[in-house]
Amino acid sequence: MRIYEIKPVSDADYAAYVNILNNSWSTVQTTIANQRVDDQQRQPHYVLRRFMAEHEDVAVGCGRFCHVDFMHHPQRFYWEVDVLPGYRRRGFGNAMYEHLMNELAAYNPIELLVAASSDCPDGIRFVEKRGYTEAIRYQGASLDTAHFDPIPFAGLLEGLQAEGIVIQSLAELAADPERDRKLYALEGQLQAEAPMIDAATQAEFAIWQKNRSAENPFFLPDAYFVALYDGEYIGLSAVVASQGDDRLETFFTGVQKAYRGRGIALALKLRVVEYAQALGNRTIITSTASTNDPMRGINRRLGFVLQPAELVYKKMLPTP
Repeated sequence: MRIYEIKPVSDADYAAYVNILNNSWSTVQTTIANQRVDDQQRQPHYVLRRFMAEHEDVAVGCGRFCHVDFMHHPQRFYWEVDVLPGYRRRGFGNAMYEHLMNELAAYNPIELLVAASSDCPDGIRFVEKRGYTEAIRYQGASLDTAHFDPIPFAGLLEGLQAEGIVIQSLAELAADPERDRKLYALEGQLQAEAPMIDAATQAEFAIWQKNRSAENPFFLPDAYFVALYDGEYIGLSAVVASQGDDRLETFFTGVQKAYRGRGIALALKLRVVEYAQALGNRTIITSTASTNDPMRGINRRLGFVLQPAELVYKKMLPTP
């Protein structure tokens, strides 16, 4: 006899949905507001479906599947299943997974992705026994800016300025009428060069612009720093407000190939650290592909402390 009900997440379910997520991941916290922003700022033709599992009128688990917005293919989907700790090993996760797969069939998927945390062996076993293999891992790290020592980096910003390289925030670049178009192009270029499972894709410009405006409550224009040389935008580093606490989450850091190896990425991240300190010594969290040795080296120099890694798994499905 079935002892649970699986249903689509309604507007009234968001609080329970967020509670399950925040009790399932040790390094990621979210809020109702963040989930709504995710819903509102996805491209309209990208699929996102959420489900809730209830047992004796208690929301015990949730699941979702969606297109991968930064690596879009119409038949590539990311899925996730989460169950409250007290209700695990009772079949709820299996039931939700089967439900997701049945619902996904209508979209003819050919590739499925799922993530598991390195500190959650149950989650790793759950995906591996279903035929998923690790495709890439992102190493988490955090920096307590209250104890950051800037002395080893003295003179770096001044040295770059002497070479004609300056760093300004998004807000400081407001006078440039082509600012957003330049940044859109720069982000697209840098993300295409970042380690990923497949080629990166970029949102349409109007949605990109909306996500980097006051319409996104987590975006911080004073925490988005751009490196310029002779008016050209050559690098960036930014943090956004955390989903569920007062930390700052690294959005992206990158520099054009022609300008790498000169300390620009390090200088950009130093500006981010200064911003976090001015905001009240906020902790910065980041996640870097395990194959991205240069960025991981920069994080070590700055004093980032390793946290659990996110393991991304992949499974190819037979095509019709």
